Amino acid sequence: MLFAEKPVEIVALKDYIRDWKNIRGGILFLPKSHLHFDKLIMQSQYSIYMERIFNFTSMIELVPEGEMNDPSKHLHNSFVELMTELSWSGFIFWSKPRFKSHTILGKLQEQLSEVEISTELADAVNGSDHIIKMLRKVRPKSLHIVLSSFVKFPTEPVEEGFDYAQHLVEYYRNPVEVSWTVGLSKLIMRTAGYKKAFVNIVELLDSISQVVLDVSREHSIQRAEPEFVETIFKRWLARKKSL
Repeated sequence: MLFAEKPVEIVALKDYIRDWKNIRGGILFLPKSHLHFDKLIMQSQYSIYMERIFNFTSMIELVPEGEMNDPSKHLHNSFVELMTELSWSGFIFWSKPRFKSHTILGKLQEQLSEVEISTELADAVNGSDHIIKMLRKVRPKSLHIVLSSFVKFPTEPVEEGFDYAQHLVEYYRNPVEVSWTVGLSKLIMRTAGYKKAFVNIVELLDSISQVVLDVSREHSIQRAEPEFVETIFKRWLARKKSL
């Protein structure tokens, strides 16, 4: 679609996306080949003060739905222990961003003894001066790095008696794809820096996605068949280069 016909949020990202389309509840962006994710979904809602809160989800699709097999499931589960989320410590204006193991892991570990918790990805993101600097600039309300299997995990009970723990186990044992997601929530006000806020967010998501790719590749080589792992990552890179 033509950028000139669309809202300012889309025009602001014209140097980062090659195509886009409206989807139910938001917009799907297809990034240019130099970015380290395959899709970006942008959704928004209004707060009680009528300010607009944006939710961004970038996706790295290593094994698409329909191509899963036993080695892919093992690969997926080797990534689970890496999942992490952002926290802030200290006073509001001097608070520091810090990634920690995701709370989902504790709940999952209570049900499955084989699930381990690793701070490898959290440590890598925390160790990036560039990402920490970008986090201080963007200051997201929340940021989660999780596998897509767990993005579908409901935040509220669908019905009375809904078993959260059992559903976590089900998502772990029967993944339908191997796909990382980086989800970010941010209130963006219509000020002079409105357009730049979107650019900063995409650049932050891209930097984090690059670390996710590097860490998950090295991590999985130690836990899965190295040749299989290399094949998966080479295929992903080939798809990106072909865009």
